[in-house]
Amino acid sequence: MIIRISPVVKIFLFLLLINLLMNYTFGSSAEIIYPATVKGYSSKSDKALIWCDKGLIQIIFYDNNIVHFIYYPSKVQTTLPSWGILPSSTVVKPEITEEGDLIIIRSPSMAVHINKKDCSVAFFDNSPNLLLKSDSYSLEPTFISGENTYKLNLSFLSPADENYYGLGQHQNLGMNLRGKKVQGWHDYEGDKGEIIGFPFMVTNKKYAFLLDNTSRVMTYPGNEGKTLWTAEVADAISYFVISGSSFTDIYKGYRTLTGITPLPPKSKLGYMQCKTGVVNFTNQDELLGIARKYREKGYPCYNLVVDWKHWVALGDMDFDRKYWPDTREMNKELSAMNYNVMISCWPRFMKESRNYDIGEKNGWYMKKSDGTTLYGTPEDKRGAVLDITNPDAAAWFWDLIKTNYVKNGFTSYWLDESEPDICPHPYYLYAGTGARIHNLYPYLHAKNVYEGHRSTISNRCFILIRSSYPGSQQWGTTTWSSDVEPTWDYLKRQIPTGLNFCASGMAYWCSDIGGWGKIEWLKDRPKAERPLLIKSDIVPLNTKSAPDYPELYVRWFQFGAFCPVFRAHGSREENEVWSYGPEAEKYLVKYLHLRYRLLPYIYAQAFNTYQTGTPFMRALFLDYPDDKNVADIADEYMFGPSLLIAPVVEQGMVYRNVYLPAGDDWFDFWTNKKYKGGQIIKADAPIDRIPIFVKSGSVIPMGPVVNFTGEKPEDLEVRVYSGGSGCFEVYQDENDNYNYEKGFFSTFTVNWESESNILSLSQQKGNYTGSQPGKKINIVMVKENQSLSEQPVAEPDYTLIYYGEAISLNTDKHKKNR
Repeated sequence: MIIRISPVVKIFLFLLLINLLMNYTFGSSAEIIYPATVKGYSSKSDKALIWCDKGLIQIIFYDNNIVHFIYYPSKVQTTLPSWGILPSSTVVKPEITEEGDLIIIRSPSMAVHINKKDCSVAFFDNSPNLLLKSDSYSLEPTFISGENTYKLNLSFLSPADENYYGLGQHQNLGMNLRGKKVQGWHDYEGDKGEIIGFPFMVTNKKYAFLLDNTSRVMTYPGNEGKTLWTAEVADAISYFVISGSSFTDIYKGYRTLTGITPLPPKSKLGYMQCKTGVVNFTNQDELLGIARKYREKGYPCYNLVVDWKHWVALGDMDFDRKYWPDTREMNKELSAMNYNVMISCWPRFMKESRNYDIGEKNGWYMKKSDGTTLYGTPEDKRGAVLDITNPDAAAWFWDLIKTNYVKNGFTSYWLDESEPDICPHPYYLYAGTGARIHNLYPYLHAKNVYEGHRSTISNRCFILIRSSYPGSQQWGTTTWSSDVEPTWDYLKRQIPTGLNFCASGMAYWCSDIGGWGKIEWLKDRPKAERPLLIKSDIVPLNTKSAPDYPELYVRWFQFGAFCPVFRAHGSREENEVWSYGPEAEKYLVKYLHLRYRLLPYIYAQAFNTYQTGTPFMRALFLDYPDDKNVADIADEYMFGPSLLIAPVVEQGMVYRNVYLPAGDDWFDFWTNKKYKGGQIIKADAPIDRIPIFVKSGSVIPMGPVVNFTGEKPEDLEVRVYSGGSGCFEVYQDENDNYNYEKGFFSTFTVNWESESNILSLSQQKGNYTGSQPGKKINIVMVKENQSLSEQPVAEPDYTLIYYGEAISLNTDKHKKNR
């Protein structure tokens, strides 16, 4: 007798089996687990253990100002993977005392209070100021992707005056995230642009919070008096709180926790020319032609990019020789012209590619639940995704890069499709289920390439990547905001998008200048409502339906010149600075020159980021935490300690309102009109001008006009702004190797004392002696209402020849050049 079971009964039996498995693991009730009350506590050399009714709390001071809180659902301590977290090099012995209903665990810089009645936890700095207080926390049993696990629930009290920033890249949430719903996982299809989920947040209360979890997280900062966190998969509740008297202290703590941000090659802080690769118009001859034309015109550029579709089949990890006949010789010629070329490397393999069978044979691709290779989804059919979490697969991927790209002269990498684009959530990887490690892929992907590069090549590794995770900064990454659209609205959104991403501890970020997509792809692109500021007689192909596009491109380019990485990209057949007509070309070249002239200022900011982890593209709240007016400002920012940038993001506008933070006076960079801080002013912004304001007392070093980094001796023009004392530490090294990690660099400080009118240069410190023996330094004492431009001042006030010895100049007594 054959018993036939209907599909419905089969489903019922399957669900019954799952339920039995859950009951076996979690108990028949599968109750949500709360700690309830404290039953006792003990301490070891580096940790405090709090025994609860249910579960165990562990407190470890990772450093004096960093505390690691873990709540385990049972009395058993386990080792958590803590992806992206470095081992602590500091043993901080906690001091534990009891005061009434509180157990207090202290370090020299922080204190953690745990209430014995309900296990609520509060974090204090050493003032002591309350930083953060829990409302509730629990672990909820769940079954996902074939495993029994927990859902994390975490709630903190939120004071009415607390503001929240960071949490990765969100292109539709503005600046202050208070009251918002923040998705914490990578999503290419995110509203208004790709989301990068980042479980790291900073607040105006001088602390940062990092949730140690790679699954899909949701955060609700400051909603109805609480900040809520949920995570889809968790073995425990694990998070870090970092405190500091300044935001520099906080980012130093983040650096200690997740790793340094290495110096990029100095050349990568210049201009990067890129456009989308489509075989029929991007090829070796075109790339060489573009390179030659930049040099012929004398326009600064060092970095070129070969984008996707340079292959015959995706997964070849090599070139279509019909269009790229000899890339090794091409790179030799480009190197002789002082260019470096970045290459796009995708972790995707089509069956037609020469490498697919190797990966399939070894089981190196992402898997379905039945263990077979996941070959595309209805949303994305472009082949199998390499399981970069498998060390053998990762090693193979680097070997393909080394064999096919590095040996042909490519030494920087564009890791596109790094999420991966196929959502990993329902699928399976070597390191765990897609649900468990949803956000981990870009971290391991960048780590693999960075470590491969450093084992092979002496020049600094530079990686452009589309997603990140805490700790990714240590792999030499720059993240860009993905395939944004060529509209004014998207330009406007890039500013808070970049500021919150940089506030997440990721100092290097950029957007596709001009937008990635083609105009023709946007059927409802808004038409220009104001008179055009550029009436170009040359309009690139695929932009003819948008006569305002050259104006948009100029405004985006101006913003890009004041991003950590300055990179043009897009799906336009022509995308070089001469492509938008002679009027636009003139304006674009102005900002090429300004970017390169500011490289001494920018490179010093990069060195500061290396030392402290502090980003140099900063939302105003980081520099002016006591000015309540800056909390929600989403269209201005600080670029380093001295320059306030206010991009123009509306078509046809020749002015804009700018808020100047209180506590400082400000100079208009172009006119040097002086303004008192704490007010909104109407700033002139003709098409050739982005409003820039310089903080009074600033010292700004500027380099020569060059075609590429390192073309001329590193003579400086130093502009000194009155209204206060200030200083600037000039940083120098060999520009493109790792000797700086061994201390092979030098610094000297230019110091301005306004009361005594004395300008001094300190004795040079450090081991680097590669600069010219006598550095010419032209001093410009900026006067109010003195119009200046991006070009060197023809007649500086003083000229010094600096040999590394201290110099002091009394501007009241020293004779001026003229």
